This record gives sequence, structure tokens and C-alpha cells, in this order.
Amino acid sequence: MSEKARSGASFTAEAARRWFGEYLEAEICTTENLVWKDGESLESLTALGEKMLDAALDCWDYEYEVKSVAEAFSVEVPGLSRPVIGEFDLVTENESEPCIVDWKTAASKWPMGKVDYDLQATVFSYAYRKIHGTVPVFRFDVITKAKTPTVNSYFTVRTQDELDRFEHLARQLDKAISDGHFYPNADIQRCSGCPYREACLKSM
Repeated sequence: MSEKARSGASFTAEAARRWFGEYLEAEICTTENLVWKDGESLESLTALGEKMLDAALDCWDYEYEVKSVAEAFSVEVPGLSRPVIGEFDLVTENESEPCIVDWKTAASKWPMGKVDYDLQATVFSYAYRKIHGTVPVFRFDVITKAKTPTVNSYFTVRTQDELDRFEHLARQLDKAISDGHFYPNADIQRCSGCPYREACLKSM
């Protein structure tokens, strides 16, 4: 898939829908203890996913060069006992300016300013700079899970000070983990599918 993207090979919307349906059904069939929300089914999720996919393809930006797709990374952070690992969904380049693109789904549009404080954008920008020696532009493409899906792009760039602060934060978190501390995140306790939900609720 990544080699096709890099070489400029195209695929039809019909093929994209077919692949999506096949992967979704395979994922559902192999997932243990799957919890469905009221009114959800394979058919309803497939239909919604196809509409979201159509919206994404309609908004696709072709004015850039694809550098990599699903690019895994592992970088060392000074003072950390383990590397930071992750995966760039898409790395593009336009007029020699690199851009990391991360695809997200959401119930609604993101609020203004959210991307400027998003930790993932900071971590991924940090990793890219460690690997390539330059700080990229970071772009979230967010597809809403609405009756009529929309696609919104949110751009942000990290400063050197923000990258330095990430190093400090990472070291503090690493120490907390090593010391056996657990800090629940009150903002995500509504995630019913999270395997740590019960532990998080008990610690509050």
C-alpha cells in the first residue's frame, strides 16, 4: 500500500470501500469481548465508514509529494529508560517543506486551539526532528462520524522550547512509572472499551 502511494499509483473509491469493508469485518471477527453500542452493527458501521471514506477521498489533497506511509519510528530521549516508538500515518513534502499528516475520527469538529496543545503532535514532531534534523509542519485530518461526515484539516508547528519541555515531561513520566505511580486521566473515563477503565475509576 505504501509503495503504491509513493509511486503515485491510484485506486478507485469502489476499491477503497471494498478494502475497508473487508478489513472491518476481519477486525470485528477476530476481536474478543467486543462491545457494541446501542444500535450498532457490522452493517451500520460499514455504511458509516463508507460515507466517511467518501468524504475523505473528496477532500484529498494531491498538491504534494508522498514521502512515506505508515512509517514506524523509534527514537531515544535523553534520560529515558526506553525509546519513544510510534508511526507516522503519512509524511508529505511540498516545496521542500515536510509535513506529518495524522488521520483522526471524531464525533464533531475539534475546538479552536486544540492542536496547538496536542501532545501527539509534539511527540511526533520531536521524533521527526531526531530522525531527519528538522521540525516539520504537523497536520491532523479529522473526519467526523456524523450523518453527513466532514473533513477538517488542522495545522500546527512546534517550537524548540516546546520540544525541550516534552523531554522534561517524558523524564518525569518515566520516573513516575518506575516508581509505580498511577495518575488517572479524568477526561477519558468515558471510554467504555478501555482495558484500564476499571482501574482508573477505582483510583479516583
